[in-house]
Amino acid sequence: QRLKCIRDSYTFYAFEVNVRASTVLGYVGAGGIGVILNASLALLNYERVSIIILTILLTVAIVDFLSERVRRSFL
Repeated sequence: QRLKCIRDSYTFYAFEVNVRASTVLGYVGAGGIGVILNASLALLNYERVSIIILTILLTVAIVDFLSERVRRSFL
């Protein structure tokens, strides 16, 4: 039982890290929202850049919140 909790907790932690890393990887050319962010910055489309950044922040905050709640339920 304890090992299952540790494994599941680590799984959510890894998912949380991957959500954050996906933006950076996309920015350097791996695809996803980072590419859109980079293109919008290159075109000086700051309105779109701000919306993308707010979307990323909101997504990370939601994933962080849900991950923390799930991990707490394991303990």
